[in-house]
Amino acid sequence: MNKFGIMRKLMNAKILIRKPSLIIILLILGALACSLTAEPPPTLPPRTPQVQATLTPQNPLVPQQPVVTTDVKGGLDNNLGPTSPPPALPTSVAVITFDSPNMTSELQQVDPNRLYNTVTALVRFQNRHTLGLPNPDTGIFAARDFLMAQLYQIQVDNPQSRISIESQPYTFPYAGQSYTAENPVMIINGTDPTAGIVIIGAHYDTVNANAITNAYLDQPGANDNASGVAAVLEIARILAQRPHRASIILIFFSGEEFGRYGSLAYIEDYLVRFGMTQNVRAMINLDTIGSSSGPNGTFVNNAIRVYSAPPNESPSRQLARLAEFTVRYFLTDIRVTVENQLDRAGRWGDHQSFSDAGMPAIRLIEYAEEANKFHNTLDNLDEIDPDYLRRTTQVALSLALVLADGPNPPTDIRIDTSQSPWRIEWTPSAGATRYVVALRKSDSLTFQQELIAPTNSFAHSVLQSFDVVAVAAIDANNQVGPFSAEVYLPASVAAAN
Repeated sequence: MNKFGIMRKLMNAKILIRKPSLIIILLILGALACSLTAEPPPTLPPRTPQVQATLTPQNPLVPQQPVVTTDVKGGLDNNLGPTSPPPALPTSVAVITFDSPNMTSELQQVDPNRLYNTVTALVRFQNRHTLGLPNPDTGIFAARDFLMAQLYQIQVDNPQSRISIESQPYTFPYAGQSYTAENPVMIINGTDPTAGIVIIGAHYDTVNANAITNAYLDQPGANDNASGVAAVLEIARILAQRPHRASIILIFFSGEEFGRYGSLAYIEDYLVRFGMTQNVRAMINLDTIGSSSGPNGTFVNNAIRVYSAPPNESPSRQLARLAEFTVRYFLTDIRVTVENQLDRAGRWGDHQSFSDAGMPAIRLIEYAEEANKFHNTLDNLDEIDPDYLRRTTQVALSLALVLADGPNPPTDIRIDTSQSPWRIEWTPSAGATRYVVALRKSDSLTFQQELIAPTNSFAHSVLQSFDVVAVAAIDANNQVGPFSAEVYLPASVAAAN
C-alpha cells in the first residue's frame, strides 16, 4: 500500500483526531472580540499528521502560449449599457501609483508547476462524486484526505502562524436518502478584530452529466474544479507565512454540483449559528479558472470574469469592482471584466450561498469557457494552461491581500455641496497616510476615475461629473485597503428621484 493509502486508512479509522468545530469558531470569535491593545493569544502549536501526502515532482512547466496583449472581443465591456466617457483627469489631481513590497513579493510566489501538480493529484482520484462511498484510493473521500494532509503540512511549515484545521462533516438529503460529506477548512487567525473575516473557497466535488447520480463514473474534473482547488491551496500556502489583520478562512466545498450543499451547510452550521455573518468582509469563490481555450478555437489568457449578485449597488457588486480595481493596479498580464449577473444563465456557484445570506460574495471564472468540456471526461489535464492558472490565482490572491491587510475604509463619507467645487470628507481611518477616491457613473460596472487624497477630505470639480463615490485608505507601507460603501453624489440622488 502506498503512502497515500496508509494515510487515508488512518483518517477513515479516525486515528487522526480532528479539532472540534466549536473550538475553532471560539478562536475566531475571541480574536474578533479582543482589543488591539490586549496581549495576543498564544500561538497554536502545530499538529503533525500521522502521515503526510506529498505532491509528485514533475518537470518545470512553461506557458502554453504567449500572453495576449490585445483586448478580447474588441475590448472588455464593463458598462451596464451606453454611458458617457469619464471626464479628463485634471492635471492638479495626483495620479495613483502603488509600490506595496508585501503584495509584490507574495504575488510572485504563485507557482504554476505546483498548481499543475495539485490538479494532477486530484485528477488521479478518478472522480470526486459527493455520493461516493469511502475508498482509500479513489473518490471524494480520498480527495478529502489529500486536501487535509496538504493543510496539515502548511500548518507544520508555519509554526509562527495561528492556524486551525478541521474537516466539517454535514448531512444532506438526496433522492430520499441521507448522505454525509465534508468540507476541509483552514483558518488563519487575524490580528485585528475590526478587520473582519475573508473567506476564499472552491468546490472539490465532480459529477458526470451522463449519469449524475452514478458515483463511480470516471470524471477527472481538472478544470471544474481542480483548478479552483489548486488555487485556494496555493493561496493558503502563501498567506500562512505571516499574520494578517483579518482572519482568513480557506475552505473546500463538497456537494456544490448537487445544489451547493457544502457551502449552505457551512453558512448555517458555523457562520449563522455563531453570529459571524456580519463579520464576513468578503467571500471569493474560485470555480473553473484554469483554461485559456474556448469554443471554436478561441483563446484568451489575459482576462477573467467576475460574477456577483445584482443590483449594481449591492455589496457583492461593490466587491467585484474592488477586484477589477485591484488587478488593474497590481497585475500587468491579466484584467478583470465585471459581469452584470449573479452567474451564467442557468448556472450556480457557492458564492450564491453567501450573497443569499447577506454576505458580499463573488465568483471568479475563466474568460473563454467551453461548456461541452464540463461534467464529462473531456475535462482533463489537457484543458489546463498552467501559466493562465498562475495569473488567475494571482487575481484572487491580490484581492485577498487588499481585504486582509489594508486599513479599514472610512464609514462616514460626508458631501458638502454648499461651495464650489464640492467637497467630500470623512473621519480618518486608523493607520491611513492617504486615500484613494474612486468615482463612477451610475451605469458603470467599474470605477472610471481614481484619485489620490492626501488627507481625509477632497475637493475638486471632478466630483460633479460623476454619480457615485467610494474611498479606500492607504497605510505607510503603501498597502491599499477595501473601499467604503459607495455613496451617491447629490446630483444623482436628485436625478434618481
